[in-house]
Amino acid sequence: MEDIENVKCVKNIKSIIASFSLHTSEEQEQIASWINCRNSPDAFIQESFPATCVLGEDRFKQPVFFADESQWQKCIALEDVKIVDNGSKPDKCITSDDVFYIEP
Repeated sequence: MEDIENVKCVKNIKSIIASFSLHTSEEQEQIASWINCRNSPDAFIQESFPATCVLGEDRFKQPVFFADESQWQKCIALEDVKIVDNGSKPDKCITSDDVFYIEP
């Protein structure tokens, strides 16, 4: 069981690092805040689009990016992503941390 958890952790770290490499420092801060809130046992996720993570008095919006072609290609190449095919553009690429990329 521990090995499975370690593999999940490594995949998650790879996803976070890849996601950070696509963004400005302000966007990286938004992603980090979302991930920290989302992973907190005391947090509540309000279902909306984008979702809002509530932790005490703090609120963090789910990161949603209108991807350029480079960001889109990097997202769809990641492990553990979900591609939402809308039948017509724009499709969505959702990372394991629920960061959204909307196809260019």
